Amino acid sequence: MDMEYFILCPAQMESGGPELAHQLCHMLRQLGEASYMCYIKFGIVEAQDVEAPEKYRKYGTEHIKSLSEIKEDSIVIVPEGMTGWVSTISAGIKVGWWMSVDNYIRSSAEKNLEYLEKNVAYHLVQSYYARKYLIERARIPSEKILWVSDYMGEAYGQFLFPAQYRQDMALYNPKKGYEELVPLIALTPWLNWVPLQDLSEEEMIVLMQAAKVYVDFGNHPGKDRIPRALTSHIFNPLAFGTHKLQ
Repeated sequence: MDMEYFILCPAQMESGGPELAHQLCHMLRQLGEASYMCYIKFGIVEAQDVEAPEKYRKYGTEHIKSLSEIKEDSIVIVPEGMTGWVSTISAGIKVGWWMSVDNYIRSSAEKNLEYLEKNVAYHLVQSYYARKYLIERARIPSEKILWVSDYMGEAYGQFLFPAQYRQDMALYNPKKGYEELVPLIALTPWLNWVPLQDLSEEEMIVLMQAAKVYVDFGNHPGKDRIPRALTSHIFNPLAFGTHKLQ
């Protein structure tokens, strides 16, 4: 029997982590592997029969309706923010996916770290920071740590506007580091500060193409997607002209 992969994901949630989970499921299916999403609602010990969020339906994933579909030889991939589920899923080979060490520490206070050390077969990381943490803090042997990363969509990096047509616009993520950003906004009245929120992918790309700068004072607990997307639309500092902070 071919191996099956099940990827845990919060049900009906849109954020960086869930998109990574859908991307992984999509790529495994592209490689001919049987791969399924396993949607979880916190406080309910059962897989949820819900559709993928509209934003992620482009990945063409499928989902399971019950945890009973997970067999002993299945691979169960558990993001670091959902490690509390490791003990509730009896079948399958558990694989931890460390998208963000900082978020794990903040949400769990590392209370189940010893349990994960003993009950998770392999660990996936996308940064040296996560690998170092697992080796030094969680005492995970390096041979049990595997590299895996996500990717940005093809729509990013397709330049629409020459640099000289960029506007006096600054982009920011209002969910991260906003309090530290307020004084800077006050010092730059000549900039139109635009929050990146409640936008479609197409709207995000248009703003990235048209703006001159992106400012982010967040803690960057993992490979944040917005800064990485913006590297595909590298801003030309010469477009700023002679404006200075007062």
